[in-house]
Parts: sequence; C-alpha cells; structure tokens
Amino acid sequence: MSFSNYQQAVVVNNNLLEGVQSVDGSYSINQKPLNVAGLGFVDALIDSPMVGNFSIQRIMTGPDPMLEKNTAGKYKFDEEDISGVILYDEYKKGFGFTQGRMSSYSVTCNVGELPQIQANIITYGNMGANVVDGGVYKMSLDDRDYPFSPGSYYTSAEVYLGTKLSSNLVTNQWNAGTLSITYDQYSNLPSYSRSENWTSYVSGKRYKWLLLGKNSFNLYTFADGAIDNVNVSEIRYPDQSSIKITINDFQIDPIKGFSFSRTINTKPIYALPRGFVSDWDNDSGAKYKNLNPIQIDTIYPIESDFNITMVAEEYEIREIKDRIQSAPESDIVIDIYDAFDHNTIINQFKGYNVRLLGETITSNVNGELEVSMTYKGFETKNR
Repeated sequence: MSFSNYQQAVVVNNNLLEGVQSVDGSYSINQKPLNVAGLGFVDALIDSPMVGNFSIQRIMTGPDPMLEKNTAGKYKFDEEDISGVILYDEYKKGFGFTQGRMSSYSVTCNVGELPQIQANIITYGNMGANVVDGGVYKMSLDDRDYPFSPGSYYTSAEVYLGTKLSSNLVTNQWNAGTLSITYDQYSNLPSYSRSENWTSYVSGKRYKWLLLGKNSFNLYTFADGAIDNVNVSEIRYPDQSSIKITINDFQIDPIKGFSFSRTINTKPIYALPRGFVSDWDNDSGAKYKNLNPIQIDTIYPIESDFNITMVAEEYEIREIKDRIQSAPESDIVIDIYDAFDHNTIINQFKGYNVRLLGETITSNVNGELEVSMTYKGFETKNR
C-alpha cells in the first residue's frame, strides 16, 4: 500500500512542520578492506559509525520552530540535539531519527514567490521505525499494574526488564507514570507476566522488585494521541509587500530577491564501551555499546551568507581598491512580516559585521540593470 502526501506529516522536536514540500532521508557507513600478508584481501570492515542525513524543504507559512532562540538569544539548535519523525498511514507509523544536529539552514525568496526554506540535519543517533516517542511500547505504572501494594516500609521498587540474574534497568521510580521502551527492547523481552516479583535487602533496606515481560506492554502509535499533542504554529503568509531589508551603510534600492544561509559544523565524540566491575569479573562484554556519540561539539565560528539582488537606481558600485583597502563591515536585517498585519514579524534574519565580498552587474535588453551583492559573516559562541 502506498501513502499519499496528505497522509503524511513531519514532526521535529515535537513541532509539526507546516508547508513541507519534500523530505529526503539517507544514511551511510564507511568500510575499508582488510589485507593480510600472504593472503591479500580477507574481509571488509566497518571503520566508522553510521551517519544519516535529512533534508527538509518547506514554504514559509509562519514562525519557523527551527529558528527557536534560547535564553541567551542564540539559535537553540546550534548547540542542542534534534529528533524527528515522518508519519504516514494515518499517523500510525513513523520513520524517525534521534540525536540530530542542524548542519545548514537557508531561505531564498524572489519577487512573486513565497520564501523557500531548506534545512539539513545530520543524524548521529538511531534511525528507522520506533526510535522516537509515539511508535513505542508503553505501560501505565498505576497501582493496579502491580501485584503488590506499596507500603511505607518499602524504600523503592525498581522496574527491570529481563531475568532476575541478568537485568537491564529501565527506571528507578516505580510510580513514574508511563514506562516506555523501544522496539528493540521489546523484541528482547521474554513473555513473563508482570506477576513475577521478589523482595531483597540492600544495605539493610528492603526493596521490592518487579519483572516485566512482553505481555506487560502495548504498542502506542502516534495516532493514539501523540500527533494531537505536538506544537502547531499559526499560519501566517508573507508576500512581496511584507518583506523589508535594511543595510546600514547605504540607502537600499528596490529588491528583486534575496537569500540567507547558515552553515554549522559539528564534531561527534565517541567513547569506548562502558562497563562495570561486574562485567570484568564475569569476563563478559560491557553492558553499554556506546554506538552513539557521547557528546557533539559545535565548531565555531558559524558562517552566514547573504545575497541580495536589487534594481540599480541610486546605488553605485564602489571602487574595488577602496573595498580591498578599507574592508568595511555592514549590518543586515531581513524582516519578514505577516502580509495581513505588517506589525507582526514572522521571521527575522540578522547579520552583524558582515563583509561585502563581491558585486555583480547584470543587464540585458529585456530587463533592468541589476546589482547582486554577496556578504559573509562569522558568528562566534559569545557574539
């Protein structure tokens, strides 16, 4: 069965993205040949973790949640992880990703068009079905779900998956509300009943333990309510009359189009598998594989590029030698207002101390004399 575009939705960090035109997702792994003296090639080994890429193209239909600012006034997703999912089959199924980071963001607009947004996300975490909330297995941790009643003499009740002798701790709060597990965790569960429980003493304190199996969980799909709880931005359309561009060092002429882009470079940090003393004592493998990076660093500065095309009226291209010698810097502000309310800004893009790198003149018998200016700026972590 195929799924049409009206049966699909894209959710990023619990925000439903409006105006989506296309989404492209891919992943890749690197491998290298293993050559042995006397034998030559014997095998090909994977020599780096899996990395995925998502590209989302949209029409600007309102405030962009991917431009959210933090308390310091910086773009939130310059430093924070992104998770997302593409929903289909009436939102019952989803293909998602975790631990993504914004790698580039761009906006382009010409007269007579709505602004076009292109966001590229590189993913270092899991990709595929059931990796984000909504396509997971869940159970409610109410009193009725337990074969025992909590008493004041119980210090705590730990919830475990697996067997009594080899357990994988999920949570240490027995009444945590809703316990969620991934498809991989669910697949490895035995068919134990939740009636299996036992008591033990640790450092003189009494603990109650509960063992969970497959029949303790139910599949919770996005259609069961998760899609109803996402944030949805109010639809606000701009038009060519509601876009304002300001360059502080000259009076700008009529604008025919602009583009703005940012490039964010990141560096993932991986670590060797993490284990415990008991793993070494039992001569067993580490419990945590550490396939995902333990940290993702943003490499500064972040480059921003502005390209502005205008009809030449008062503007004159300045002498190249003056530009090279003085290397002036400009401030650029692009304000995109609601077409029906010019007092409400939908999105805003700023560039401080950006430098003019090039100017291009275009003229033909069928059009006006146009000047295209290219600026580049660099954003540091503290500026």
